Amino acid sequence: MKTTLYSILAAVACGMAFGQTAYTTPVGYVTNSLAVGLNALGLGLQNSKVASGNFETVAGTSLTDSGVTYTPLVGRTYILEITSGNLTGVIQEVLADSISGNTIKTPSDLQALGLTTADKYDLRLAATLEDIFTTTPLASGGVLVGALSFGTADIVWVPTG
Repeated sequence: MKTTLYSILAAVACGMAFGQTAYTTPVGYVTNSLAVGLNALGLGLQNSKVASGNFETVAGTSLTDSGVTYTPLVGRTYILEITSGNLTGVIQEVLADSISGNTIKTPSDLQALGLTTADKYDLRLAATLEDIFTTTPLASGGVLVGALSFGTADIVWVPTG
């Protein structure tokens, strides 16, 4: 057992010494205990994928995946992430009304930036405050409270820079 433990520790130390990093997709959940008053809370989570694959057609801001029929929720925002190729890690916020059938219209010309039909993507529904904090009573009693006064409403501070 000691030999196995030392081997694991040596592997971890070597990985750290050579600057190895691990990458996982940003899904899951974190439970935070909130107190009365001001709570600093960072949110780094995303929803699960609603679609993924590669685009058969890349033409300027128009991307088509013939293997998918998108069914966007009206009024919502989606997150398009390029997961392979020269644009790996590029993110585009896409409004639901820019998604129709099997085509996504992006705000930026991804073809001009180097997106090709071989590159892969993930599409996720962007989380809203309602999704994250809910205004529906939970079993534990917690809800996000809206009101006309700062004294009785929950306040969510959103950094802008």
